Amino acid sequence: MEFYQEFKIKLEEFNKHLNELTDGNSLEETLGRLEPIKQAEIQANLAYFIQDLVYILLNVRGIDTTAHPIIQELNRIKLQFGKIKHSEQKQQSQQSIDKPAADRFIKAALQFQQKSTTSDNNLNNESSNDNNNDNNNDNNNESNVRTDKNKRSSDSHPTKPMKSKKSKKSSK
Repeated sequence: MEFYQEFKIKLEEFNKHLNELTDGNSLEETLGRLEPIKQAEIQANLAYFIQDLVYILLNVRGIDTTAHPIIQELNRIKLQFGKIKHSEQKQQSQQSIDKPAADRFIKAALQFQQKSTTSDNNLNNESSNDNNNDNNNDNNNESNVRTDKNKRSSDSHPTKPMKSKKSKKSSK
């Protein structure tokens, strides 16, 4: 009887912890918030826990469990644990970073950036030289235009007024 009382106390503690983890929600609600692999892991743990309790109950009642179907069920659930662990490892390996490949990508990007920065600087220098030449040409053109304007305004050709048709008729 002492074993039964101790087991009952442990089971009540387990229920308290389970309620804390699930926030009082149902199992379906709790599982719905998790990734599929975590759902499978929790369901397998619960199945194993229940089957293990049945196994313990059978042993407490004095039933020989060596040939009992409960052993097959526990082994089946253990296989599920193996499948879940394999899936987790496969998923983690897919998410892992290939460090040598990442290093190659980074080095290539840095080399490309250095080349482009160098060529950009050369282009900027050439561009600024071109701009300076363009500005000098523009300044020369502007001074030429100014002298043209000055010449035009300094021209002292008198402008002849245009004769209108009326003036021709009136003079006849």
